[in-house]
Amino acid sequence: MLYAIEPGIKERTEIAESHIEAGNITPRASRPSWDSPVDLRAFATWAVKMEWEVPPELASMANIAGTKRKSPAEDKPLSIKQRENLLRIIGALYEIISGNAPTMEKHPKFKSQAKLIEFVETKYAGIGGLGKRNLEEVLAQAKKLLSQS
Repeated sequence: MLYAIEPGIKERTEIAESHIEAGNITPRASRPSWDSPVDLRAFATWAVKMEWEVPPELASMANIAGTKRKSPAEDKPLSIKQRENLLRIIGALYEIISGNAPTMEKHPKFKSQAKLIEFVETKYAGIGGLGKRNLEEVLAQAKKLLSQS
């Protein structure tokens, strides 16, 4: 029996089964192999925080403070020039997607800025900075800065 091999596996199995019953997750057998609702990085982070023993390959994916050294560049705030350059990049990418760049056609899935924002907000739900209000503000700043260049 697997429960005797690894302490705590029974509890973990019960937690997983309760999430399946609640409809929070779908068992792998009932989904195509490419359709996984599990964000491995988030799961690895959670498992490490729970102090579970996890394979080194999974543990290396965890985003835990102190497990990954930041480079000195990551510790510094962006300079004004760096921020403006990033906004120009965002503005240029938006122009390409929206079909406003020379020889570019509008992306068929994003008929408007609102549709693009809706897609990003849904696809990356829960990730800081990717909410509707912030996306609208950043795109406005990006388009304005690019038009002034």
